[in-house]
Amino acid sequence: MLTIRACTKITLCATALFLTSLSIASSGWSGTSIAAQVGDPFPPFTLPSNLTREELKELKLPPGESVSLKDFTSELILIELLNVYCHTCQLQVTTFNQLWDAVQTNKQLKSKVSFLGITVGNSAKEIEKFRKSFNVNYPLLADPSKVVFDSLGNGKGTPQTYLVGKDPSGTWFILYAHRGAATSHEMYLNKIKEFFKADLEGVEPGYKVPKSFLTTLKTRYPNESFDQKRILIYFPSSSTFSLEHDLRNTDTQLKVLLSLVNEERLAIVLIGFLQQILPLQELEMLKKTPHLFLIEDGMGMLSSQFKVSAHPLVCLINDSGRMVFRSDSLTRARAEELLKGTVAQLNPNLTEKELLELMLKSMKELKSQIERVEKKELENGETIYLGFTTEETEEALLFGRVVSKYSICDVCHDIHYYYILDQNGYIVSFTPLSITKYGNVPWDPNDIEKMKSRIVGKDAFKNLSFDPSVDAVTQATMSSYLVFEGLKETKTALNNFKDNGFRKGYWRGLCLGNLCEIKKSLTLIKKRGITERFTLEDQTSLDVVKLKTYLPSLKLSPCPLEGKYLLIGEIPICSFHGMNLEPCPEESTPPAQKSGE
Repeated sequence: MLTIRACTKITLCATALFLTSLSIASSGWSGTSIAAQVGDPFPPFTLPSNLTREELKELKLPPGESVSLKDFTSELILIELLNVYCHTCQLQVTTFNQLWDAVQTNKQLKSKVSFLGITVGNSAKEIEKFRKSFNVNYPLLADPSKVVFDSLGNGKGTPQTYLVGKDPSGTWFILYAHRGAATSHEMYLNKIKEFFKADLEGVEPGYKVPKSFLTTLKTRYPNESFDQKRILIYFPSSSTFSLEHDLRNTDTQLKVLLSLVNEERLAIVLIGFLQQILPLQELEMLKKTPHLFLIEDGMGMLSSQFKVSAHPLVCLINDSGRMVFRSDSLTRARAEELLKGTVAQLNPNLTEKELLELMLKSMKELKSQIERVEKKELENGETIYLGFTTEETEEALLFGRVVSKYSICDVCHDIHYYYILDQNGYIVSFTPLSITKYGNVPWDPNDIEKMKSRIVGKDAFKNLSFDPSVDAVTQATMSSYLVFEGLKETKTALNNFKDNGFRKGYWRGLCLGNLCEIKKSLTLIKKRGITERFTLEDQTSLDVVKLKTYLPSLKLSPCPLEGKYLLIGEIPICSFHGMNLEPCPEESTPPAQKSGE
């Protein structure tokens, strides 16, 4: 059986180093060390086939002795480059199995998407052993001479994943690329759906509205025709928001919606626990309002389908039955814009180049040794900007995030700003891009300094509560609230971001705490006399799952940075973080008691 080998931080199992020991294949396609980027053609390839008849059928490929990119007839191909000895590739087999299953069980996607793993430097025999050891479900094509890998330029190891699509000329282009591990199949599934969103059902902008919603609406109102109509859906919330005129409050939002009831070809639908949220008298009035329709969602089925949170939700469906807007509130101005047929993205009015230049300027002011800034898209769809000292280093010193927020006031502008975090997740800089106060006057330097004094130096991963009496910029209470709301989102947006040295002290602390738990578990195993079941292999590659079978009550976790645990003598060590040199809690000497106690 293949084993995942442990490595120390110094001699980390780098797939790129392993690959350089393999024979270098000649490929006339790339001829450059520059890695292929999104928008570039995916290099055409023809490789000897090791695929089974069933796999060729699944990929809609003709039988034969070779597999060529030109023979694929699907609309989209997901290509994973992996190596069977790559630790990360082994770990994410489960993720790609889940993705494979999700595509195969989706009738709309199965006919459009092909899924192909290409093993870099591995033979068909090695693939077969890997497939059995890790229960791989998806097709794996052998590339023992690294033809595809080398043709893509300097890709810096495996795994690498590409989504490629074909243009009318028959050329396959890279639509999306991701280097490194993916901890969830949802990231790729969402990307795949993005390319077909016009044909798929969903509750995010761009997708077809779920048929179950239309069925419910037509069942509830059988004598009404909703064909060729735009439908504005509102899920009110029972929560109360403290700011004056906050559109998330039901009474304020209803005023805006009721002002739209006479809009041509517009139907407004209220859904939720309406009898609990709205007073009986108001509910009766709404039932009599033309072009307004009520659906009591007592079982919460529609709320669940539309992924409604504690906040309210407003969605607009166009006359083609597709979602074009989703937010927790809707201003009158924004509604007019939407109903005119425009669906603007909420982004600062800056090019990507301008944003990168601003980030670099701000980061250099904080750390003069910053030389470059790169944009990085995370698995959850968030974007972060990384500030590096040199071209070679992959550990960033600073991390920037851009925030855009729709106004919650009908006469205010939307806000845009960016903030910068240090390696520990503390806010070190705040820069408005477009924030206004009463009369839509831009914030002046004093306003900006006031906000900086309230937020700079704070840990973005701890509670950033907003107190309008001390935190709000004068005449900009709602904009100030939105600034805090964007900062508070750091905890969800970046909570699982572990790359490029971000919060490395925090992740190290978690891992060293794990080592204490492992040390405790090993002591208990020894005391209980079950060491005969603890083999030499267990010592050289400590399996957290196996330890739990001995001691199910212990709360053991893997290293958050995917280091492997092993033993040096009787001392547990992490291949990434080393050993815990601090005393574990139960080993600490209790403080001396005071005289008389």
